[in-house]
Amino acid sequence: MVDRTPDTSLVGWMFLMLGTSLFVDKSGSRIRPSRILELKDGGVDSVTQYSWGAATLAFLYRQLGVASRDGSQGISGCLTLLQAWIYEYFSTFRPHTSRLTFEPGTARACMWSIRQERRSLVRLQSFRTSIDQLTSIEVTWLPYGPDLALTVPRTTLCGWLRYRDIIEPYMPDRVLRQLGYMQVIPSPILRPEFAYRPFDSIGYEVVFPVASTESAWHMFPRGFRLVLSEFQRAELDPSTYSSGYLPWLCRNSHRHVANMDHAGVFSDRTNAPYWMERCIRVVQPWMDARDIMPTEETRAAVDDVEKIISDWNLFAK
Repeated sequence: MVDRTPDTSLVGWMFLMLGTSLFVDKSGSRIRPSRILELKDGGVDSVTQYSWGAATLAFLYRQLGVASRDGSQGISGCLTLLQAWIYEYFSTFRPHTSRLTFEPGTARACMWSIRQERRSLVRLQSFRTSIDQLTSIEVTWLPYGPDLALTVPRTTLCGWLRYRDIIEPYMPDRVLRQLGYMQVIPSPILRPEFAYRPFDSIGYEVVFPVASTESAWHMFPRGFRLVLSEFQRAELDPSTYSSGYLPWLCRNSHRHVANMDHAGVFSDRTNAPYWMERCIRVVQPWMDARDIMPTEETRAAVDDVEKIISDWNLFAK
């Protein structure tokens, strides 16, 4: 058995982590030579000085952009992060198996017990239909608590995220409801200095100002920060949005992902997570104030739950 120094073992583990988890591409078992740069300059002692989360997010944003292009096949990036994010916010797409408890300090992704699902066109079509039918009540807007910006201040950074030659805009005013605030029409998206995509290629080149990127990161929180005091707290309903936001969203986004010519036929609103989420929204306030809630309000909550269950049975037929 070959003896390895601790530094050698750490470098080997870092290459494995970088190539198979954080910055996954479509090269299979190969790893890009540029990954060596992560450890070359400062050695293993520099590992703790990098913002791995921001770099991983920048890389994932770029890969999601590539995957959204017509003709693109597959997806790259840190898919563990993407899946965990989906499970946290969208109960409809959570694993079928029960949610696991986890100890403090354990990664949140360990909460989910994942099993291999059979791939099929029908399953893909059903997911797309579920996305198109998604309502605000099916979204868990604040899975990490009501004051995410206080828990993780860097969440309010307004600027760019960078990983090597990849620079991507980061604009939290587009997801205010995930911070506990009413969603309003956001500021215009940060534009690149240069962008080019050949007509016959899924690849594209995007150039953002490097100097501005570094300034935004290092000047935070003195600058390049979302001023939350300018927005209204969503006290009662976390899905609240301003009167002009929905028309703006419809004009500037893709409203449907399913191909209506090949969407298949699926029962409307029969998924259990949707109805359970509606029940929980009614029951939770009663559970929180059950010792002081007046009898009339308790009765009204029970009536609301019974009405939801009745509707559930009606749609399931």
